[in-house]
Amino acid sequence: MNYIHLPPKISRNMILRRSNVYIVEGEVQVLEGVLLRAEDGVKILVINGKFKKSRLNRSALIFNQGSSFKFVNLTISAADENYKKAKIADNGGVWFLGTKDNACKDRIKIRRNVKSPNSLFTGKKLNLRFLGRGDDPTKNHDDIDGISILGVDKHEWSVDSISSYYSGDDALDLTNSHISIKKLDIKSPSEDGINLSSSRLEIHSKLIISSLKNGVKDRDLFDFEADNGASYLELYKGASINIEGVFGDQLHIYSQEMPKPITRDKNERTYRFNKKLKNSALIFTIDRD
Repeated sequence: MNYIHLPPKISRNMILRRSNVYIVEGEVQVLEGVLLRAEDGVKILVINGKFKKSRLNRSALIFNQGSSFKFVNLTISAADENYKKAKIADNGGVWFLGTKDNACKDRIKIRRNVKSPNSLFTGKKLNLRFLGRGDDPTKNHDDIDGISILGVDKHEWSVDSISSYYSGDDALDLTNSHISIKKLDIKSPSEDGINLSSSRLEIHSKLIISSLKNGVKDRDLFDFEADNGASYLELYKGASINIEGVFGDQLHIYSQEMPKPITRDKNERTYRFNKKLKNSALIFTIDRD
């Protein structure tokens, strides 16, 4: 196997070949104006453990504002120092930064930049395994989500499918963003399935979330925040929905088919729905977590 370390700053256009395995060790940034292209079937390993030079104190792959990423079927997984796939999430995950809004999370901060070229993230299927990090017992750093999308709008995002399994914190986090996905598959996140912070997420074809408690506290299907505006999850007519877990606190739902959930604080009752929608549905919050 040919292992290639990605440089800390990718400053020139680059093609990732499927004959190689690419290593993210420390913080790797794809800079503004740079196109990173991945052949079908490329694998990227994100090394677990502490890396003090990273803003996240962990290895992370970060697509900066104005960068571009094109792929077909890509897998990004956690790995140990010997490049063996790990079954624990102890890394900084993957980050996509847009140009359309201000956003700040986990020491990563962006500002709306009309002078920057648009970010552009396009692909068929993004497979994420054991990305992110759980609670830090030292309290020096917050937990980190598997995939984080900040300040990205629909003109910058064209990824058909995401699967995020066994994330260290939330499986998918949007902050001040608006994107559309055909298929989203989430399995056993350490905390919440979908976290929206003043964001809008559209699901067109399929949503799967398996997020049973199994003795874990603070694990919900949905966690929406409205610090800078409302958050919405739009489920399109004809979409197949298969969700199982605690619904989430203080949320609203508009649906002719999905049963009304219990959304009061500290509710631990499991919510299940497995059906193809005959009508569109909306889950949202307009005022609080």
